[in-house]
Amino acid sequence: MQRFTTTLRVRHYEMDALGHVNNAVYLHYLEQAAIEHSEQLGFPMERYRQLGGVFILRKLEIDYRRPAAAGDTLTITTWVKEMRGPRAVRLYEIRRSGDDRALVTAEALWAWVDLATQRPRPIPQAVIDAFQTRLKLTDNRAPLSCSRCGTPLELKGKRPLNQHERPSLFGDQPQAKGEQIDVYVCPNCGQSEVFVDNEYSDFDG
Repeated sequence: MQRFTTTLRVRHYEMDALGHVNNAVYLHYLEQAAIEHSEQLGFPMERYRQLGGVFILRKLEIDYRRPAAAGDTLTITTWVKEMRGPRAVRLYEIRRSGDDRALVTAEALWAWVDLATQRPRPIPQAVIDAFQTRLKLTDNRAPLSCSRCGTPLELKGKRPLNQHERPSLFGDQPQAKGEQIDVYVCPNCGQSEVFVDNEYSDFDG
């Protein structure tokens, strides 16, 4: 599923007593990002109503990692992890612009609800087609996903391979001259994984 990114500037009235963005305000940030993502794909609220349904938030899990304050410019990234039946699972990340560390990560469960009956029903195929994008891999391998949360991994570069039973980035093992390993990082949970010869090892980055 393709990612969508939007930015916003934190306003003073969104602060709590400690001078940080109020936790409840992040709910509005996440919802706005989802709306803008949908609109970019050609599905504003009017289009959903024409299809006879809307997405309703059923469950939201938020991990508050670091605070934001008034004047900060935040980058909100969101993507749909899964669409099946009436369910859509959407992931989010909020970062301060220019900072790679996540301030907030979240996972939301949305349900497609029929406007007439107000009951869940399968998501229309037109909506699924709009959100789905196929990852094009030049080597025809399957997409690499995080072993913990299933999020597509991002390639961060190569590092020397140590001679050991498994790829290792630590220790004093002699290095195999010329051999390199690919290092990937999960943008959702921060886990790093290394790949070589169709095998992998992981560690917390």
